[in-house]
Amino acid sequence: MSKFKKFFSPNIILRKLGYKIIKDEEFLSKEFRRLTNDNSVNKIRYKIIAEKLKRDFSDNLNLRINTENIISIIDQFDQIFRKFPFKNLEGGFGYNNALMLFVFIKILKPLRIIESGVFKGFTTYIIENAAVEQTEIICIEPNEDRIKYRTKKAKYYRQDISEIRLSEKENTLVFFDDHVPHKNRLNLIKEKNFQYIIFDDDVNLSNFYHDGDPPIPTINMIKNDHPGYKTINWIYDNQKKIKNYEINEKDKSIFLDYDYYKFPELFELTGYRSSSFSSIIIKKN
Repeated sequence: MSKFKKFFSPNIILRKLGYKIIKDEEFLSKEFRRLTNDNSVNKIRYKIIAEKLKRDFSDNLNLRINTENIISIIDQFDQIFRKFPFKNLEGGFGYNNALMLFVFIKILKPLRIIESGVFKGFTTYIIENAAVEQTEIICIEPNEDRIKYRTKKAKYYRQDISEIRLSEKENTLVFFDDHVPHKNRLNLIKEKNFQYIIFDDDVNLSNFYHDGDPPIPTINMIKNDHPGYKTINWIYDNQKKIKNYEINEKDKSIFLDYDYYKFPELFELTGYRSSSFSSIIIKKN
């Protein structure tokens, strides 16, 4: 390389400006850069989080959980989270929502987990480590090239969940993180009688515009419908966006059979901001 080309290479110019090009696998998300390894502090932290979740689960989902059990689950999660081999979580689940996913799997003990939207594989890693040994794990990702973490415990598919032949199986948890409108999943949920469904990117009318491709109408929008809209418009990074918003009574009827719970913002308790809005619906007894 000539001296001229070397001097004007992107790395050299950026370095002179105080910047550095970092490969995806070299970037560390803040959850891996900012933490405490003081066990006495962590014990207090786990207890405060556990008490918050116990109150929430009891009040909103009628789940009666022992505080000590949740503390133990949070402790397990923290250790498993830190061992994830790929430290760049940008564009996917962060610490808080991964914690909620882990806790729900530990408590509900589903015998089948279907992950629709794998991305890099971080949530697959969380699912694998939270599930009991006999749990069947199904991972669906049309863009397989972007998967960094794979597990031999899961079966992988490229087609949409609606195109996969799934038997009706008791105690199934489905995790939708595929940017398909949540409204479009309701018939499948009822048809297959899924017990537990987690929705990521569950935005509402106050915050949907932070996302470039939100799954509108979301389950939150269906739950808290503001009638009169057929489409909604927004601008994302200077690009005009528009999506269908029509919600009908049939859509809302899902809440006759399921309880809805929005994942809490745990920043005050964990020190990390939630990376997305998530929620769960649980079939009523």
